[in-house]
Amino acid sequence: MMQILLYNDDEPDERYWFYQEGFLHPVQLGDQLSDGRYTIINKLGNGSFSTVWLAHDEVLSRKVAIKIACAEAQRESDEFPSNEHGILQRLRGNPASHPGAEVIHPCLDTFTMQGPNGRHRWFVSDPTCINLSQSKFRSEPNWLFRLSVARALVAQLIRGVAYMHSQGVVHGDLHSGNLLLALPDEELSKRSVRDLYTSFGLPQQYPVDICKKVSDFDEPIPENAPPYLVGKMYFNDKHAHKLRLYDAKLRISDFGESWRPAEHDRYELNIPEQSRAPEALVAEKLRNAYWVSCRCVGFGLHYRRALCALQRLPNLFSWVRRGLGRNGPCSWQAPTDMVGSFEGGHRLR
Repeated sequence: MMQILLYNDDEPDERYWFYQEGFLHPVQLGDQLSDGRYTIINKLGNGSFSTVWLAHDEVLSRKVAIKIACAEAQRESDEFPSNEHGILQRLRGNPASHPGAEVIHPCLDTFTMQGPNGRHRWFVSDPTCINLSQSKFRSEPNWLFRLSVARALVAQLIRGVAYMHSQGVVHGDLHSGNLLLALPDEELSKRSVRDLYTSFGLPQQYPVDICKKVSDFDEPIPENAPPYLVGKMYFNDKHAHKLRLYDAKLRISDFGESWRPAEHDRYELNIPEQSRAPEALVAEKLRNAYWVSCRCVGFGLHYRRALCALQRLPNLFSWVRRGLGRNGPCSWQAPTDMVGSFEGGHRLR
Protein backbone atom coordinates (compact mmCIF):
# COMPACT_ATOMS: atom_id res chain seq x y z
CA MET A 1 0.00 0.00 0.00
CA MET A 2 2.81 2.44 0.84
CA GLN A 3 4.35 1.80 -2.59
CA ILE A 4 1.07 2.91 -4.20
CA LEU A 5 0.85 5.96 -1.98
CA LEU A 6 4.39 7.02 -2.78
CA TYR A 7 4.48 6.43 -6.50
CA ASN A 8 0.93 6.67 -7.84
CA ASP A 9 1.52 9.44 -10.37
CA ASP A 10 2.92 9.83 -13.85
CA GLU A 11 5.89 11.65 -12.35
CA PRO A 12 6.91 9.98 -9.07
CA ASP A 13 8.20 11.86 -6.07
CA GLU A 14 11.94 12.32 -6.05
CA ARG A 15 13.95 9.34 -4.86
CA TYR A 16 15.43 9.51 -1.39
CA TRP A 17 19.00 8.89 -2.61
CA PHE A 18 18.86 12.07 -4.72
CA TYR A 19 19.57 13.98 -1.49
CA GLN A 20 23.27 13.32 -1.68
CA GLU A 21 26.10 15.77 -2.15
CA GLY A 22 25.88 17.51 -5.52
CA PHE A 23 22.18 16.83 -6.05
CA LEU A 24 18.97 17.97 -4.32
CA HIS A 25 18.70 20.35 -1.38
CA PRO A 26 16.90 18.83 1.65
CA VAL A 27 13.71 20.73 2.48
CA GLN A 28 11.33 20.40 5.42
CA LEU A 29 7.94 21.98 6.00
CA GLY A 30 8.31 25.24 7.89
CA ASP A 31 11.81 25.97 6.57
CA GLN A 32 12.48 29.69 6.15
CA LEU A 33 14.54 30.95 3.22
CA SER A 34 16.18 34.20 2.14
CA ASP A 35 16.48 35.69 5.63
CA GLY A 36 13.00 34.54 6.63
CA ARG A 37 11.14 35.99 3.65
CA TYR A 38 9.84 32.63 2.35
CA THR A 39 8.30 29.89 4.51
CA ILE A 40 7.76 26.42 3.01
CA ILE A 41 4.16 25.21 3.48
CA ASN A 42 3.69 22.38 0.94
CA LYS A 43 5.16 20.72 -2.13
CA LEU A 44 3.95 21.42 -5.67
CA GLY A 45 6.07 18.89 -7.56
CA ASN A 46 9.49 17.85 -8.74
CA GLY A 47 11.43 17.38 -11.93
CA SER A 48 14.49 15.44 -12.97
CA PHE A 49 16.86 18.03 -11.49
CA SER A 50 14.74 20.08 -9.07
CA THR A 51 11.96 20.20 -6.52
CA VAL A 52 9.17 22.82 -6.46
CA TRP A 53 7.60 24.07 -3.24
CA LEU A 54 4.66 26.23 -2.22
CA ALA A 55 5.80 28.99 0.14
CA HIS A 56 4.41 32.07 1.83
CA ASP A 57 6.12 35.34 0.92
CA GLU A 58 6.22 37.55 4.03
CA VAL A 59 7.07 40.67 1.99
CA LEU A 60 4.26 40.41 -0.58
CA SER A 61 1.84 38.57 1.76
CA ARG A 62 1.01 35.97 -0.85
CA LYS A 63 1.85 32.41 -1.85
CA VAL A 64 4.64 31.72 -4.35
CA ALA A 65 6.29 28.71 -5.95
CA ILE A 66 9.99 28.10 -5.30
CA LYS A 67 11.99 25.86 -7.61
CA ILE A 68 15.23 24.56 -6.10
CA ALA A 69 17.64 23.31 -8.74
CA CYS A 70 20.27 20.63 -8.24
CA ALA A 71 23.57 21.82 -6.84
CA GLU A 72 25.66 23.84 -9.24
CA ALA A 73 28.63 21.86 -10.52
CA GLN A 74 31.75 22.65 -12.45
CA ARG A 75 31.11 21.93 -16.12
CA GLU A 76 33.65 20.70 -18.61
CA SER A 77 34.64 23.18 -21.32
CA ASP A 78 32.82 21.21 -24.02
CA GLU A 79 29.58 20.76 -22.06
CA PHE A 80 26.41 22.78 -22.61
CA PRO A 81 26.68 25.96 -20.46
CA SER A 82 23.27 26.11 -18.78
CA ASN A 83 22.21 29.67 -17.93
CA GLU A 84 18.59 29.53 -16.78
CA HIS A 85 18.96 32.72 -14.77
CA GLY A 86 20.27 34.70 -17.75
CA ILE A 87 17.61 33.31 -20.09
CA LEU A 88 14.82 34.27 -17.69
CA GLN A 89 16.23 37.77 -17.32
CA ARG A 90 16.27 38.18 -21.08
CA LEU A 91 12.68 36.97 -21.45
CA ARG A 92 11.60 39.38 -18.70
CA GLY A 93 13.07 42.33 -20.63
CA ASN A 94 10.36 44.36 -22.39
CA PRO A 95 7.66 41.87 -23.36
CA ALA A 96 4.69 44.22 -23.68
CA SER A 97 4.82 44.37 -27.47
CA HIS A 98 4.57 40.60 -28.05
CA PRO A 99 1.37 38.60 -27.38
CA GLY A 100 3.35 35.51 -26.45
CA ALA A 101 5.24 37.10 -23.56
CA GLU A 102 2.45 36.36 -21.08
CA VAL A 103 2.79 32.62 -21.78
CA ILE A 104 6.32 32.55 -20.29
CA HIS A 105 6.16 31.53 -16.63
CA PRO A 106 7.43 34.69 -14.87
CA CYS A 107 10.34 34.61 -12.46
CA LEU A 108 9.64 36.96 -9.52
CA ASP A 109 12.92 36.49 -7.67
CA THR A 110 16.05 34.37 -7.80
CA PHE A 111 18.91 33.78 -5.40
CA THR A 112 21.57 31.22 -4.57
CA MET A 113 22.12 29.52 -1.26
CA GLN A 114 24.74 27.16 0.09
CA GLY A 115 23.31 23.96 1.53
CA PRO A 116 24.70 20.69 2.86
CA ASN A 117 24.69 19.18 -0.66
CA GLY A 118 26.17 22.15 -2.50
CA ARG A 119 25.28 25.57 -3.81
CA HIS A 120 21.78 25.78 -5.28
CA ARG A 121 19.92 28.37 -7.32
CA TRP A 122 16.36 29.13 -6.24
CA PHE A 123 13.70 30.52 -8.60
CA VAL A 124 10.57 32.21 -7.22
CA SER A 125 7.47 32.41 -9.41
CA ASP A 126 3.68 32.43 -9.36
CA PRO A 127 2.30 29.09 -8.15
CA THR A 128 0.78 26.78 -10.74
CA CYS A 129 -1.12 23.54 -10.23
CA ILE A 130 0.01 20.72 -12.52
CA ASN A 131 1.62 20.25 -15.91
CA LEU A 132 -0.19 19.06 -19.04
CA SER A 133 1.30 15.59 -18.78
CA GLN A 134 -0.09 15.10 -15.27
CA SER A 135 -3.45 16.57 -16.29
CA LYS A 136 -3.78 14.03 -19.12
CA PHE A 137 -2.56 11.12 -17.01
CA ARG A 138 -5.21 11.78 -14.36
CA SER A 139 -8.03 11.83 -16.94
CA GLU A 140 -8.39 8.06 -17.16
CA PRO A 141 -9.76 6.44 -19.27
CA ASN A 142 -9.85 9.12 -22.01
CA TRP A 143 -6.56 10.96 -21.35
CA LEU A 144 -7.73 13.78 -23.62
CA PHE A 145 -8.42 17.50 -23.44
CA ARG A 146 -11.63 18.77 -25.00
CA LEU A 147 -11.04 19.97 -28.55
CA SER A 148 -11.76 23.61 -27.68
CA VAL A 149 -9.36 23.43 -24.71
CA ALA A 150 -6.65 21.70 -26.76
CA ARG A 151 -6.91 24.39 -29.44
CA ALA A 152 -6.60 27.17 -26.86
CA LEU A 153 -3.54 25.55 -25.29
CA VAL A 154 -1.84 25.02 -28.66
CA ALA A 155 -2.50 28.63 -29.68
CA GLN A 156 -0.86 29.87 -26.48
CA LEU A 157 2.06 27.47 -26.94
CA ILE A 158 2.71 28.78 -30.46
CA ARG A 159 2.62 32.39 -29.25
CA GLY A 160 4.99 31.60 -26.40
CA VAL A 161 7.50 29.83 -28.64
CA ALA A 162 7.30 32.68 -31.16
CA TYR A 163 8.12 35.15 -28.38
CA MET A 164 11.13 33.11 -27.24
CA HIS A 165 12.42 32.95 -30.81
CA SER A 166 11.92 36.70 -31.21
CA GLN A 167 14.26 37.11 -28.24
CA GLY A 168 16.82 34.75 -29.78
CA VAL A 169 16.07 31.98 -27.26
CA VAL A 170 15.47 28.27 -27.89
CA HIS A 171 13.72 26.41 -25.07
CA GLY A 172 15.57 23.13 -25.63
CA ASP A 173 13.28 20.94 -23.50
CA LEU A 174 9.78 21.60 -24.78
CA HIS A 175 7.38 18.81 -23.79
CA SER A 176 4.11 18.53 -21.88
CA GLY A 177 5.91 18.05 -18.56
CA ASN A 178 7.28 21.61 -18.79
CA LEU A 179 3.97 23.21 -19.76
CA LEU A 180 2.01 24.32 -16.70
CA LEU A 181 -1.58 25.33 -16.04
CA ALA A 182 -1.80 28.78 -14.47
CA LEU A 183 -4.04 29.43 -11.49
CA PRO A 184 -6.20 32.47 -10.65
CA ASP A 185 -4.76 34.40 -7.70
CA GLU A 186 -7.74 33.62 -5.51
CA GLU A 187 -7.26 29.87 -5.96
CA LEU A 188 -3.82 29.67 -4.35
CA SER A 189 -1.79 32.87 -4.08
CA LYS A 190 -4.11 34.87 -1.83
CA ARG A 191 -5.45 32.14 0.42
CA SER A 192 -4.33 31.59 4.00
CA VAL A 193 -2.30 28.56 4.99
CA ARG A 194 -5.20 27.27 7.10
CA ASP A 195 -7.58 27.62 4.16
CA LEU A 196 -5.19 25.80 1.83
CA TYR A 197 -4.80 22.91 4.26
CA THR A 198 -8.59 22.71 4.63
CA SER A 199 -9.11 22.59 0.86
CA PHE A 200 -6.19 20.40 -0.20
CA GLY A 201 -5.40 18.50 2.97
CA LEU A 202 -2.32 18.56 5.15
CA PRO A 203 1.02 17.87 3.46
CA GLN A 204 1.72 14.15 3.09
CA GLN A 205 4.91 13.19 4.90
CA TYR A 206 6.66 9.88 4.20
CA PRO A 207 9.54 8.96 6.56
CA VAL A 208 12.69 8.46 4.53
CA ASP A 209 13.39 5.06 6.10
CA ILE A 210 9.96 3.86 4.93
CA CYS A 211 10.71 5.22 1.46
CA LYS A 212 13.86 3.11 1.42
CA LYS A 213 12.00 -0.04 2.48
CA VAL A 214 9.37 0.23 -0.29
CA SER A 215 11.89 1.20 -2.96
CA ASP A 216 12.97 -1.21 -5.67
CA PHE A 217 16.55 -0.10 -5.02
CA ASP A 218 18.79 -0.61 -2.05
CA GLU A 219 20.71 2.64 -2.07
CA PRO A 220 21.82 3.82 1.37
CA ILE A 221 20.07 6.84 2.84
CA PRO A 222 22.34 9.86 2.25
CA GLU A 223 23.70 11.60 5.31
CA ASN A 224 22.00 14.88 4.34
CA ALA A 225 18.61 13.43 3.35
CA PRO A 226 15.57 15.05 5.03
CA PRO A 227 13.78 12.95 7.69
CA TYR A 228 10.76 12.64 5.38
CA LEU A 229 9.70 13.20 1.76
CA VAL A 230 6.64 15.32 1.00
CA GLY A 231 3.95 14.25 -1.47
CA LYS A 232 2.71 16.61 -4.17
CA MET A 233 -0.45 18.67 -3.72
CA TYR A 234 -3.38 17.17 -5.63
CA PHE A 235 -5.63 19.35 -7.80
CA ASN A 236 -8.67 17.19 -8.55
CA ASP A 237 -10.47 19.69 -10.82
CA LYS A 238 -7.52 20.09 -13.23
CA HIS A 239 -7.87 16.71 -14.93
CA ALA A 240 -7.80 17.12 -18.71
CA HIS A 241 -11.39 16.05 -19.32
CA LYS A 242 -12.63 18.41 -16.57
CA LEU A 243 -10.61 21.46 -17.61
CA ARG A 244 -12.79 24.38 -18.69
CA LEU A 245 -11.86 26.66 -21.56
CA TYR A 246 -11.76 29.56 -19.11
CA ASP A 247 -9.09 27.78 -17.05
CA ALA A 248 -6.91 26.76 -20.03
CA LYS A 249 -4.15 29.26 -19.31
CA LEU A 250 -0.73 27.95 -20.30
CA ARG A 251 2.68 28.79 -18.86
CA ILE A 252 5.97 27.61 -20.39
CA SER A 253 8.49 26.75 -17.68
CA ASP A 254 11.88 25.17 -16.95
CA PHE A 255 14.57 26.92 -18.98
CA GLY A 256 17.51 24.91 -17.69
CA GLU A 257 18.16 23.50 -21.19
CA SER A 258 17.57 26.80 -23.02
CA TRP A 259 20.23 28.61 -25.01
CA ARG A 260 20.84 31.42 -27.50
CA PRO A 261 22.12 30.21 -30.91
CA ALA A 262 23.70 33.63 -31.48
CA GLU A 263 26.05 33.00 -28.55
CA HIS A 264 27.02 29.36 -29.12
CA ASP A 265 26.15 26.30 -31.19
CA ARG A 266 24.56 23.18 -29.80
CA TYR A 267 24.36 19.67 -31.25
CA GLU A 268 22.56 17.65 -28.58
CA LEU A 269 19.29 17.90 -26.67
CA ASN A 270 18.04 16.12 -23.57
CA ILE A 271 14.41 16.30 -24.65
CA PRO A 272 12.69 12.89 -25.18
CA GLU A 273 13.62 11.52 -28.60
CA GLN A 274 10.03 11.38 -29.84
CA SER A 275 9.73 15.15 -29.32
CA ARG A 276 13.05 16.23 -30.80
CA ALA A 277 13.64 18.12 -34.01
CA PRO A 278 15.10 15.84 -36.74
CA GLU A 279 18.35 17.85 -36.67
CA ALA A 280 18.90 16.76 -33.07
CA LEU A 281 18.78 13.09 -34.08
CA VAL A 282 21.69 13.36 -36.50
CA ALA A 283 23.97 15.74 -34.58
CA GLU A 284 23.34 18.67 -36.90
CA LYS A 285 23.70 22.22 -35.68
CA LEU A 286 20.49 23.12 -33.87
CA ARG A 287 18.74 26.32 -34.89
CA ASN A 288 16.03 28.40 -33.27
CA ALA A 289 13.50 27.85 -36.07
CA TYR A 290 12.53 24.25 -35.36
CA TRP A 291 8.95 23.63 -34.33
CA VAL A 292 8.88 19.84 -34.13
CA SER A 293 8.59 19.72 -30.33
CA CYS A 294 5.78 22.26 -30.46
CA ARG A 295 3.88 20.15 -33.00
CA CYS A 296 4.41 16.96 -30.99
CA VAL A 297 2.96 18.57 -27.87
CA GLY A 298 -0.01 19.99 -29.77
CA PHE A 299 -0.83 16.65 -31.36
CA GLY A 300 -0.71 14.84 -28.02
CA LEU A 301 -3.25 17.10 -26.32
CA HIS A 302 -6.21 15.72 -28.27
CA TYR A 303 -4.93 12.26 -29.21
CA ARG A 304 -4.06 9.30 -27.02
CA ARG A 305 -1.06 8.39 -29.14
CA ALA A 306 1.98 10.64 -29.43
CA LEU A 307 2.84 12.01 -32.88
CA CYS A 308 6.18 10.17 -32.80
CA ALA A 309 5.13 7.30 -30.54
CA LEU A 310 8.26 5.25 -31.17
CA GLN A 311 10.72 4.66 -28.38
CA ARG A 312 13.56 3.11 -30.35
CA LEU A 313 15.82 5.52 -32.21
CA PRO A 314 16.09 3.43 -35.42
CA ASN A 315 12.30 3.31 -35.71
CA LEU A 316 12.08 7.05 -35.17
CA PHE A 317 14.63 7.71 -37.93
CA SER A 318 12.64 5.56 -40.33
CA TRP A 319 9.36 7.18 -39.34
CA VAL A 320 10.73 10.66 -40.06
CA ARG A 321 12.33 9.59 -43.34
CA ARG A 322 9.14 7.92 -44.52
CA GLY A 323 7.14 11.05 -43.76
CA LEU A 324 9.56 13.25 -45.71
CA GLY A 325 10.20 10.87 -48.60
CA ARG A 326 13.50 9.68 -50.02
CA ASN A 327 15.01 13.10 -50.68
CA GLY A 328 15.63 14.40 -47.18
CA PRO A 329 18.80 16.31 -46.31
CA CYS A 330 21.98 14.42 -47.22
CA SER A 331 23.13 14.37 -43.60
CA TRP A 332 20.10 12.25 -42.67
CA GLN A 333 21.00 9.46 -45.10
CA ALA A 334 23.97 7.97 -43.29
CA PRO A 335 22.37 7.62 -39.84
CA THR A 336 19.30 5.98 -41.35
CA ASP A 337 21.38 3.55 -43.39
CA MET A 338 23.55 2.84 -40.39
CA VAL A 339 20.84 2.01 -37.86
CA GLY A 340 18.30 0.67 -40.35
CA SER A 341 14.83 -0.55 -39.48
CA PHE A 342 12.46 -3.23 -40.64
CA GLU A 343 8.72 -3.08 -40.82
CA GLY A 344 6.81 -6.02 -42.21
CA GLY A 345 10.09 -7.53 -43.37
CA HIS A 346 11.04 -4.51 -45.50
CA ARG A 347 13.70 -2.00 -44.63
CA LEU A 348 12.45 1.58 -44.55
CA ARG A 349 14.48 4.12 -46.49
